[in-house]
This record gives sequence, C-alpha cells and structure tokens, in this order.
Amino acid sequence: MSDLSNKKSFFLQIPQISYASTSTELSDKSRFEYFSRVVPPDNFQAQAMVEIVKELGWKYVSTVAVEGDYGERGIASFVSHSSEANICIAVREKIQRNSKTEDFDRIIERLLQKPARAVVLFVDEDNTRKLLKATIRANRTGYFLWIGSDSWGAKVHPVRDQESAAEGAITILPHRNAIKEFDDYYLSLRPRFESDPCNSTSETNLNHKKNSNIVINCRNPWFREFWSQHNNCSFNNSGLKKCTGHEIITDYEQEGLVPFVGIRFGNCFNALTVDGKTFRRIGRFMFFRVARDQTICMILRIVDDEVKFQEPQRFDYLS
Repeated sequence: MSDLSNKKSFFLQIPQISYASTSTELSDKSRFEYFSRVVPPDNFQAQAMVEIVKELGWKYVSTVAVEGDYGERGIASFVSHSSEANICIAVREKIQRNSKTEDFDRIIERLLQKPARAVVLFVDEDNTRKLLKATIRANRTGYFLWIGSDSWGAKVHPVRDQESAAEGAITILPHRNAIKEFDDYYLSLRPRFESDPCNSTSETNLNHKKNSNIVINCRNPWFREFWSQHNNCSFNNSGLKKCTGHEIITDYEQEGLVPFVGIRFGNCFNALTVDGKTFRRIGRFMFFRVARDQTICMILRIVDDEVKFQEPQRFDYLS
C-alpha cells in the first residue's frame, strides 16, 4: 500500500480492503484508519514459525532477512516471539539490496560459523534462490534446515534445478484453498464475436444462446486478445488459424490470492503424519515440507491431544 494511496484514503475517508498486503505496519490504526485486509499480517506467520521451531524441539536457530519492511519486520517479530519461547538466535543476517554472488557466499560462511543448522528466512523468492545456490557452491547441500516465509511458500522458482539444496525445508503460507465456483465460471468464459449482442460499454456478461454452460465475456475488453494468444489463433486474417470460440483454456491453475478476494477459506488435509507427529486439519495457516519428489501440504494450527500447538488468535481481519 503506497503512502499516497493511504493519504487519499484518509482525507477522502474511503475504506480500503486488501487481499494481499501483509505488512505489520498496516495494523497501526492511528496511521491506517480506513485500511482493512483479509490476509494475516506478517507477525502472525512469524508466530507460526516459532510454533514450528518449538514443536521440532529446536532451541538454537539463525535468521536471514531481506532488506526492507517485509524481511526486517518479519524477522524482528520472529525474534520477539522466539525470546518468549526460550529460543536462542545464533546468527542474524541481512541480504542487502543488489547483493552480489560473493555477498551470498559470505552469508553462508557466517551461518556456518555457529552450530545452529536451522535457519529462518524472511526473504523474497529471488534472493532465496540465490541463497540456496550459495550452499551448493559451499558444498553444504542438505546441511541447513530451512524454515521459509510465505514469499517462498509453495513456489517452484526458488528451488528449480537445485532441489537438493532445499530438501527438508519447511515453508509457510496463509491457507489458500481453490474456489471451485471461480474455476467453473472462468472455464465457462468464451470470447465475444460480432454475432453476439454485447454492448460496447456493457459491464454484464451474457449467457450463450444455445449452451447454458457457456458465458460470453462482454465485460473484459482484453479477453479476446488473451484468448488469441492462449490458443494461438486469430480473430482477423493474420495468417494464424481462425478463433472459433470452441477452443478451451488449458494449463490453467487458480491464482493463489483468489480465495482472499472471495474471503473464503478451506482446509488442506484431514491428517498427515510427519516424523512421527500427527498434524490434523484445523486452522488458517498451512506449511509445506519439501521432499525430494514432492511438496506436502500440512495445516499448521493444531488442536489435538498429540500435538499441542498454542492456540493462535482468531483470524478476523475485518473487525
């Protein structure tokens, strides 16, 4: 959220509701009086990461933050919660803006100077990738036990072609469960043709005359261009095959933030056993255990006799 946007919201008294802004700074109602969100702030995931460390029985960890509000405030929150849980911090490193390859090598060297193998990351995905690459150069693949924040989450980019450096990592992500109704709607969309009675200024889509399962997209003026590029066809005589509207959308996966726009949550698994511990489905955070051949999704917040995680706050962001 930009400072200009906040000032406009304040002076015009216009409420803003965000589906993606997680900065803890935005929780300050004296500054952001008209701002609300439907995602948990970063200090919530910092608390969740402390709970993971506690459950694994670790008492000595290092941290790496990316320079800026996200990384520095996130790690500061983790350190604050970890002190309450009697977890000691071995090394605190920060990735500066425009860090070079040798800077990442030096970070790994300093992490290796202490016996703490567990490393908590509040680092963006590009710098996470560079950090993992540095462990390969240092011949320390598999040495560190990474706990990554939601900027890593379930993304493939940080580990692509260097999966061995991330094996065993645990990453955290606000719970995202695909909305079936959105998939049904999106996959039913078809481009408009001249024969379709779309008003050029219409903001309403139309049901297909002959097929009730098809919706003519009159609202989005760029949908025809998307359809043309996605299906490698053309609506004019450009040399490509002609678009007919009978093509289908393939290789589609719902964007992860869609559930937050819809303010709808679900669960990931009923139960899963990892390292002899049973994790049952209750909560709004999930985390990922990176294995050699797959990524396993697990619910973090637990209410169970076997795994006694601390009960976190209720996730009521609009109150």
